[in-house]
Amino acid sequence: MTMKSLVLAIALILGMSSSHAQQPGKVFRVGVLLFPSAESVESRLNAFREGLRDLGYKEGRNLVLESRFANGDYNQLPVLAGELARLIPLP
Repeated sequence: MTMKSLVLAIALILGMSSSHAQQPGKVFRVGVLLFPSAESVESRLNAFREGLRDLGYKEGRNLVLESRFANGDYNQLPVLAGELARLIPLP
């Protein structure tokens, strides 16, 4: 999966839009699970953050970005996905 398709998938799953960014007091949590190391995708992740800022999201204010990196180890993907899933508040 390319970074672009991953970003699209995350945005679609979370139902984010620019109108959401305008809701006062609402904080969105975005989980990013990537196979490579953080260093190898740093520029792409920064571009993702910039895109979110362009939509009105501000980390620490109305956005929490949770990133997990498998560092090329497929066995880590389920573990990291579980970590991200546990961050989702139950209704």
